[in-house]
Amino acid sequence: MMNIFIDTGAFLSRHLENDQFHKVSVKTWKELEKANHVFYTSNFIVNETLTLIARRAGGKFAVQVANHLYQSKVLNILRPAEDEEKEAIKLMGKFYDHQIGFTDCLSSVLMQKHRIPSIFTFDQHFLLWKFNIHPR
Repeated sequence: MMNIFIDTGAFLSRHLENDQFHKVSVKTWKELEKANHVFYTSNFIVNETLTLIARRAGGKFAVQVANHLYQSKVLNILRPAEDEEKEAIKLMGKFYDHQIGFTDCLSSVLMQKHRIPSIFTFDQHFLLWKFNIHPR
C-alpha cells in the first residue's frame, strides 16, 4: 500500500469513454484500487476535472462525477495554502522552459509536502521531479 496522487488526466480518462486513454486508465484504476493504495488529489485538480468534463460531456454528468469524488471514502482532497501556491509559482519559474502549468507545479509541491511518491498521470513532465508515474 502506498500514497498516490491522482492527476486530471486520470480522472478524465476514467469517466470519458471517448478519451484516448480510457481503456488503459480503467485498467490502471482497477490495479491501484486492488492494491488498496491511499489516493490524494487537490481541489485544483477537481476544478480542472469537473470543468473539462462539463465541456466535453455536459454539466449533468459533471455533477455526477463531482458527487462521486466528494463522497469517496478513499480519495483525500488536499487544499493548498497560500505559501504552497507561492512555492508552485517558484517551481513554474524554475521549469519555465518545459511549459508546465501552475496546477501541475502545485501538485508537485503538495506531493513533496505530503510525501506522496507516485502519481497517476499521462503527463511525463512529472518525471522531472522524480515521481513514480502510473501507468508505467
